[in-house]
Amino acid sequence: QAEFAPLSELDSRHADARDAEAYDAVPAFEQLYPRHEPALAASARLPEAPIPTFPDDAQPDGHLALAESDPDLLEVFVQEGLEILDQADARLNAWRAQPDVHDAVIGLQRDLHTLKGGARMAGIVPVGDL
Repeated sequence: QAEFAPLSELDSRHADARDAEAYDAVPAFEQLYPRHEPALAASARLPEAPIPTFPDDAQPDGHLALAESDPDLLEVFVQEGLEILDQADARLNAWRAQPDVHDAVIGLQRDLHTLKGGARMAGIVPVGDL
């Protein structure tokens, strides 16, 4: 029966060779992909966009046409919507804490997609059209 070296030993035996190969590949990589200033540093020089103001009354002009909506679907939408908003709040806090980690942004996009789909099913067109 053959003896096998522990994985940690194999890794350390070949690490120097892998490091040397990677180091030797840097000039070729830089020739193919010249260095550019990181996008975040470039965006820091952009002027800040003004934050849009919202009316004091959150109710849009006119009325939402909910008379044709199924009350059961509306109830489900409200319950799920509250859960989605709580989850989105947590994701926003996570994003503020670690702006370079994009998992929270992807989750927020998924939450908005879910909220919009639920709104369409419940017949709340203005929310579905966000």
